[in-house]
Amino acid sequence: AECTFCDFARDEFHILSDERIAENIGGLARLFPDKQRVFLLGENAFVLPAERLSHIFDQVKTHMPAVDSFAMYARADDVLSKSIDDLQSLAAHGLQALHIGVESGSDSILAERKKGVTSQQMLESFRMLDIAGIDYHVTVILGLGGRTYSRLHAIETARLLNKIRPKSIWCLKLVLFEGTPLHAAWQEGRFAAMTPREVLSELRLLLE
Repeated sequence: AECTFCDFARDEFHILSDERIAENIGGLARLFPDKQRVFLLGENAFVLPAERLSHIFDQVKTHMPAVDSFAMYARADDVLSKSIDDLQSLAAHGLQALHIGVESGSDSILAERKKGVTSQQMLESFRMLDIAGIDYHVTVILGLGGRTYSRLHAIETARLLNKIRPKSIWCLKLVLFEGTPLHAAWQEGRFAAMTPREVLSELRLLLE
């Protein structure tokens, strides 16, 4: 991942083999035979093609007949890489919800933090999910613009959120993880981190 604030994507990217996925499904079925909902982990399973995801859903339901819905993390650009037909097919196979990090509605902040998508791309991805009937939950990172761009971050993020229909909005506080570019910028005085009180003020402005 290129984002300047991320700490969870340090492992080398790889996609598990069909055999390994089948083993994992078998183990899950033995541990939780009566589960009705499955959340696919591994950072961003939605990077997989729709056909392969549908096949994985079908495998799960073969081993765990009670399962009727699936959810997972996703990026907006992975939604955009699929067609409406793909998304509708995934919904028919049981995809109920995606969890997507919006982080900010400000294009300048998104670009500075190297999120890799624009606010317009995110809006388009949510529109596609609305059409396909797939729910989505979104996260926002309070403090991502720092003290300098706090007002811009709050207002532009609110503007984006007012245009979409998420099932929930999670507001998280920015954590400066050691070893990330943003942490280095803070140490060098190039990023003005916010106090808890300032973060709460930013949240209040966003809600207003």
